[in-house]
Amino acid sequence: MWKRVLITSTVCLTFLVGCGGPVVPIGPQAQVSGGVTNNEKPGMLGSQVVFYHAGKGLTLAAALDAQGKYALTPGDPKVGIPVGSYTVTILPPLDSIVQESPTSADYQKSMQAGKVPGTVSAKSSKDSDIPEKFRDAKTSGLVLEIKEGVNTFDFDLSK
Repeated sequence: MWKRVLITSTVCLTFLVGCGGPVVPIGPQAQVSGGVTNNEKPGMLGSQVVFYHAGKGLTLAAALDAQGKYALTPGDPKVGIPVGSYTVTILPPLDSIVQESPTSADYQKSMQAGKVPGTVSAKSSKDSDIPEKFRDAKTSGLVLEIKEGVNTFDFDLSK
């Protein structure tokens, strides 16, 4: 009798709890949001705010909405958005990738500059309101400390 009660209880408990349970990120977690402006105007729709955590080798990105606002969401719920130091870059929207001809001047410039040969981002990158310095982690100057809980980071690119 006790054996039957024990087996029934175990089976019921397994169905109630589930086999894997909820995915819980490891370590302290953060929520990150904010906005991007340039000369008091919202950043270009679809531009990307990219956060890179060198210690964890983790990159998280969020697209700007029409008001220039963004909110990071973790790509992997097991990782979440860990606290720590992040380098931030802001990239123009990618309309598409177009192929360069190996005989074109742009292709030759790409090769000489050490860029990926055969591709170049579409013209929106050139027409973007994102200044060049913010497009590269080495020159953006944006290094932030994300703390546990809610974090809001606004970026004014005119400064």
